[in-house]
Amino acid sequence: MEHVHRVGRSGRTLIAAAVLAVVALLVPLWVGGLASANPSHGDGSRPTIVLVHGDWADGSSWSGVIERLQRRGFTVVAPPNPLRGPSSDAPYLASFLETIPGPIVLVAHSYGGFVITNAATGNPDVRALVYIDAFIPDVGQTLVDLAVGSCVDPATAFNAVPVPGGVVDLYLRRGANPPYPGFDECFANGVNRNQAAVLAAVQRPAALNQFGEPSGPPAWETIPSWSLIGTADRVITPGQQQAMSTNAGAQISTVNAGHLSLVTRPNAVTDIIETADRPALETIGETVTPPERLLEVRRRPGITAALGAGASSRSAQQARVRLERDGSVVHCYGHGGAGVTLAFGCAVEVAALLGAGGGAVPSLAVK
Repeated sequence: MEHVHRVGRSGRTLIAAAVLAVVALLVPLWVGGLASANPSHGDGSRPTIVLVHGDWADGSSWSGVIERLQRRGFTVVAPPNPLRGPSSDAPYLASFLETIPGPIVLVAHSYGGFVITNAATGNPDVRALVYIDAFIPDVGQTLVDLAVGSCVDPATAFNAVPVPGGVVDLYLRRGANPPYPGFDECFANGVNRNQAAVLAAVQRPAALNQFGEPSGPPAWETIPSWSLIGTADRVITPGQQQAMSTNAGAQISTVNAGHLSLVTRPNAVTDIIETADRPALETIGETVTPPERLLEVRRRPGITAALGAGASSRSAQQARVRLERDGSVVHCYGHGGAGVTLAFGCAVEVAALLGAGGGAVPSLAVK
């Protein structure tokens, strides 16, 4: 895509004009943080959103998210997660998914990440995986492997209840039992005390054997994934979530919340789920925009005025933009760098495509 430097004088004039036009379109939207409204898939159908809860919870933990998604026009289901372990919970969910017609966006909280990572493997209808304060295991990994640094101390956090069949159910203690700081400060930090008391009272137990069961081949190898990380999470440390998300190639967002962001920050959770509902697009190019290229175009008359002071060479060097074609529309996704720099990087790339005879109409999707 370096042909921007090689076009003739008339071509440069055309591209400069195109850059200005695209910048005028992109910069206000990018700085404002706006995204495309009313997303849908290429066939015009909206997906069913399937929400999978984690340990010591049930489907009602998604209530605030469900209400918001339904108001935005989505069909939403939150089936029960048996919490017995990936080897049985994932097949159960996989069978449930087979009953849903059309595309699916599969969302998990906490241990539910183990379940969706295994249940979605090989299902062509699952278009996206969304992890909310969740485990994102790779093949062979266990909960014990990934729970390093958790406030849920295995020696002090649990009330253990043996049940028929040799299974031991684990409930979280309500009060502190050092080093376990208690339900409110560990699992439900950030939740108001009255609501935390209700969550503790209705918690569903996790089977002891789930902690040692290895995960299988991960669905995120073939399905796009998103991850929302609570920066105050004490159950799965933010650092551990970041490492798992990066390993899975997930698009990462953060929220100022504890482990239960689906309860305390339902708007943020709803937004990332809606972000995952976007068409499957054909990638047509990705480039780290070199600073000299940005600065060369900025020197053209009118460009600097359109940009303001946003595109420094240092931030430009960090900017990565990806163009994707959806029919006649080109979507530009930016990563790294300042907002205005990313908008400009997109403008340069889209203009180059127009100048090369791409015939595309620029459109914005912020990532």
